[in-house]
Formats: sequence, C-alpha cells, structure tokens
Amino acid sequence: SLIGVLVTAILGYWLMALLMLFFGVRGHPGPVDDAVPLSNGRKILAVVLLCVLIICATSLRATFLS
Repeated sequence: SLIGVLVTAILGYWLMALLMLFFGVRGHPGPVDDAVPLSNGRKILAVVLLCVLIICATSLRATFLS
C-alpha cells in the first residue's frame, strides 16, 4: 500500500497520494452482518453487471484494434 502511494507521489500525483494516505490509514470496517447470505436478487445483479463489464471491455478492445 505504501509502495503505491510512493509511486503515485513520484509520478507527480501529490493530491492523489495524499488521498490514498488519508483513506488507506484506516482498515476496512467489514460487513455489518456477515452471517446473512446474499439474496438471489443480488446474485443475479452481480451476473448482469459482469456481463455488462465483458460487453464494454469487448467493444473497447474492438475500438482500439480498428
């Protein structure tokens, strides 16, 4: 994590490096209730969003190749 901040600062993105330090100091709070499994709606939403990602990445790649 600190290596990423250093590389970002060396590349000249000082504000981004400061933001990375500010938000990276605290640990992740974790889920509110990790005992409850994901609902079917959220699982379906994850699959739909994965399909959107694949479609967008494929069309972006085709744009660069042509």
